[in-house]
Amino acid sequence: MNVALTVKNTSKILKPTKDDVLIYDGKMWYVTTKEDLFKEWTKLLNEANEKIQQLEKQNLEFKKEVGLELQQMTNLIAQLFEHKGENL
Repeated sequence: MNVALTVKNTSKILKPTKDDVLIYDGKMWYVTTKEDLFKEWTKLLNEANEKIQQLEKQNLEFKKEVGLELQQMTNLIAQLFEHKGENL
């Protein structure tokens, strides 16, 4: 079986260093270092964590708003029963 790879940066294929990693991105093969991979991974992880924190903050704000609206509606219903009685 013969396997042929078309690699973007062939100089690294001929003389790889200790931390070189061969990666296929879905279109092209390329060589990178473990350090670069971890930088990219850390960047993506940080972006995802920031997005999660933003969504959690929005969720808390939404819950507070809904809670206040429910409290107002409950108070209005209680006042209605006080003034009109249970025979509406």
